[in-house]
Amino acid sequence: MSTIRRNQDRVQYLLVLTSIALGIAVFCIYAIVSYSVKQENLVASFFQELLPDIFSTLLSVVIVYFVLTRKGINSDESFLILMESNLKLQEEIKATKEKLVAIEKIHSLLLGVDSRFKVLFKYLLSAEPFSQNMITFIMDRFISQIEPFQYGFTLKEEAVSLQSYIFFWQCLSEMQRVKKEAGHQNIIARIVHSSSIHIWTNEHDKYKELSLEIYSWQAEFIRNGGAIVRILIGQNDVVDEDYQKAINEMEEIGIEVKYLPKSPKVRLQYDFLLLHDEKFIVKWKSNQGNAIAECEYYDRLDESVARKWQELFFELDKRNKPIISIPKERQFLYEI
Repeated sequence: MSTIRRNQDRVQYLLVLTSIALGIAVFCIYAIVSYSVKQENLVASFFQELLPDIFSTLLSVVIVYFVLTRKGINSDESFLILMESNLKLQEEIKATKEKLVAIEKIHSLLLGVDSRFKVLFKYLLSAEPFSQNMITFIMDRFISQIEPFQYGFTLKEEAVSLQSYIFFWQCLSEMQRVKKEAGHQNIIARIVHSSSIHIWTNEHDKYKELSLEIYSWQAEFIRNGGAIVRILIGQNDVVDEDYQKAINEMEEIGIEVKYLPKSPKVRLQYDFLLLHDEKFIVKWKSNQGNAIAECEYYDRLDESVARKWQELFFELDKRNKPIISIPKERQFLYEI
């Protein structure tokens, strides 16, 4: 009986020391992060969500200690419970380190932008009125094309939107490569396109260079193990020549393409790209001429987008045009 009691005392003593050590570690992380954010005034919102999780994890370890003290749980069970709490805390600390790396990248970028603006402003102070007016007009024109909001940002005008899409696919291709090397499930890009098809035909001079570069990164994304499913929505009941050219280009690099004619059941307020598992969305909005007016990047899921995809998925299935490149267990985002 005394041996059991001594074992319980040892476990309780270990828990006290572990709680103190973890408390000191978390306090140090909090102090460093708080100081860095205060000094650089950088995206403190990153940590507003993260730090409460860390402290709640630490609190859970302390609670485990008191529960074990009161209930006299045997040493094996105590060790397992403690290890589970410790692993969770390690995950939170790892996430903190990843956020710090992201902060450092943003900080470096902002420093570069800041230094260039300082040089530009210094020049403007001594520039001729014509140069001052011209440069301030250009700056206003480009900066006004970016409108941030709570969960993302909007890019105005077609040219800027398409240029950003090149970089988007470049980043997504790299993300897929990392996922593949880590043995994680692949990224599935679910895309619906109903605006002008000339963007994707490689024959329109206005879009040829852009579309070729986007295709090249989409091909790289697929070679890295990603999947792209694109639903095209057109005016005609059957695929016309322009749509067929675009479909051929897409299928050549491994994109699964489906076509639906526009109808009361098949209508969109905007085109979109949905990364459901990654919780990321791109919305494309068109003007009256069916050209792209702006695009919006969201790092949050929009349930209406996911449900619209699901509706189109079922509509294709009814027409005996099932989507085959998405595994069955990942096909149904919502029950309709």
